[in-house]
Amino acid sequence: MTWNPPSFPTGPGNTGLVPDRPLALGEMIGGAWRIYKSRFGLFLTLLLIPFLLFFGVTLLAIFVFGATMMANPGSSTRLEQWLPTVAGLALVLYAALIVVALMQYVYQGRSMIAGIDLATGRQDPTRANLAERTRGLLGRVFVLMLLAFAAGLVIGLVIALVTIPTTLASAEGTGSAAASALLTMVITMAAYVGLIWFGVKCTYLLLVMAEEGLTVVAAIKRSFELTRGAFWKTLGYQVVLVLMAFGLMLIPYMVLLVGVFSVASSTELAPRGVGAGTVILLLLGIVALYAVLFLFIPYQYIYVALMYLSRTRELRGGQPAGYGPGQPWQSGPQEPGPWREPGQQDPGLWQQSGPQDGPQDGPRPWERPDPQDPRPWQRPGPDSPQG
Repeated sequence: MTWNPPSFPTGPGNTGLVPDRPLALGEMIGGAWRIYKSRFGLFLTLLLIPFLLFFGVTLLAIFVFGATMMANPGSSTRLEQWLPTVAGLALVLYAALIVVALMQYVYQGRSMIAGIDLATGRQDPTRANLAERTRGLLGRVFVLMLLAFAAGLVIGLVIALVTIPTTLASAEGTGSAAASALLTMVITMAAYVGLIWFGVKCTYLLLVMAEEGLTVVAAIKRSFELTRGAFWKTLGYQVVLVLMAFGLMLIPYMVLLVGVFSVASSTELAPRGVGAGTVILLLLGIVALYAVLFLFIPYQYIYVALMYLSRTRELRGGQPAGYGPGQPWQSGPQEPGPWREPGQQDPGLWQQSGPQDGPQDGPRPWERPDPQDPRPWQRPGPDSPQG
């Protein structure tokens, strides 16, 4: 199956914030920060909307429940009267929270598309055009969640069918307890390894659903295709992202830790109370920790979008990361890449920009006596007519 993701503009008119070629790790890290900083308000809005919807639905449910209880004050002592109301509100709240959770994935996809827009300069992302380009994504995410739920049930059932008989036999004395424990440990480790492998292979699942408009099954195949031959590199990029998050959280965590120790020491030295400064330090540490976690989320989305962009370029004819077009070792016809239209020739260092008569083969720049002279194969020879 062949996919045709959108082409990305390049060249002198390209206003993208990252180089128009496969990206090295440092370019992804710095490029994601530049993109995030350039439209911080947009990414923060896309992040806040699902959270605000979640809190809004929760507060509405609490308000409705409180209003119902106040309208029937005597019913609070009768379980059979207010239990149906509470159960109904709980079901409505649960359904609403599921919808909000699905919308969170939709806005995550929109953030990734916005990151690609700014990275390539192909379009100015706005909430309106992002919503237009992700129309139908909510339904596909719902199907994905159903498939994930069904897969979890199947995996859990298989593990139970394998481990329960061995455990029961061990408990009844007809089997070895050590064998049962070993089998459980092996199955648990295999499940963890399998989940890690599948998670890496599905790194681009949500992104290709949003960017390329694929169905769930086609998006899984596409993500597997993108990670084929690049499993360890993809895993390494994700490990780097986790380490970055850990490094950013280390400072507020240390502040929080200092606050906790201060509270403990203050309580021991002065059992009557804790100083106001210690409490403020503790609260600041908690707020800073959650703020860093919250603000780092859009950066993760952009980082993964740049991983996708770089990998797509590699698979469509790009050079390895760190080798861009226009290098002196490139000559002759080249395969079209995502930043190059079919039939378009990348100008080398010895080629003038503009239309060419055809593929130019000949000496490299360092093989010509004078860069200003005509090319050696274009000079008139001794048998050629002189003008």
